[in-house]
Amino acid sequence: MTNRKFSAVVIGCGRGGDNVGAHSIGYVHGKAYREHPAIELAGACDLDVENLARFCGYFSVPYQTEDSEELLTTVRPDIVSLCTYVGARPALLEAAIRTGAKAIWCEKPFALTIQEGRRLVELCENKDVKLVINHYRRYLDLWNRLKQLAKDREIGDLEFIRGSFEGWDQMEMGTHLLDMMRYLLDDEPVSWVMGQVRCTGAKKGYGHVIEEHSACYFAFQNGVRGFYDASVHFPGKILLRVEGSGGYLEVFPEGTINLVNARGLTSIETDSDWSHPNQGGRDPFQDLLNELLAWVEGAQPPRRRRI
Repeated sequence: MTNRKFSAVVIGCGRGGDNVGAHSIGYVHGKAYREHPAIELAGACDLDVENLARFCGYFSVPYQTEDSEELLTTVRPDIVSLCTYVGARPALLEAAIRTGAKAIWCEKPFALTIQEGRRLVELCENKDVKLVINHYRRYLDLWNRLKQLAKDREIGDLEFIRGSFEGWDQMEMGTHLLDMMRYLLDDEPVSWVMGQVRCTGAKKGYGHVIEEHSACYFAFQNGVRGFYDASVHFPGKILLRVEGSGGYLEVFPEGTINLVNARGLTSIETDSDWSHPNQGGRDPFQDLLNELLAWVEGAQPPRRRRI
């Protein structure tokens, strides 16, 4: 653990109250900063003055403003959390770099096109700014238990992974399950992707158009195939099914893993559900921040979190 103290700010506080989570993701960042011994939550910004005041009162934030440029130039934070809707994020990311941020912790999607995303990543790399997108589920017990079962060859050679989630689009929620597929394979590169999207423009959320339905089929370089269906659950509410030469693994939202192999069916309870630790369990955001700070201080980037 570093002995240095880092300053952090949150841009985009959200409503707070019972909406902590999807509509108040800034509170997730604020709580993580408040509980980390090496980080001081030094400032916050939100265009809604009531949301801003509520957030700063809740976390005892010393500097608050409706102007993001003022926040960044006055506080000069080491870490910037971008929790706004996606349309504002590219300009805010550029401003954070311009004012000397060492790291940016950004919500997803951080860009609406592949081209814009690649441009922003390249900008961060050129300026030696550490950028992480909030895919914290890599630190949860459910997904690490799943990965260990696969590594232990409980289902033989991996062959196919399929996932589904109901009620959320690809960019807002599908990205988490796609990331879990990649995590399961140690971020094995993808060779090709085929996709299909139904998007009339009638459905909107989080400041951008959302598809009515989408699906993608892809192949990893090691030959494992993947399929993801957004907006509609597969029968049985299975989030992920991992198939191998000697059996399969099924992942359920409440945190249960079903292992089926030559020994029959084994149901495994884990210390988290698909997105949160159990009561008193290990906080995934502290693990995320520890790896981010280590990266800032010269460690290898936390692109692959191995068991």
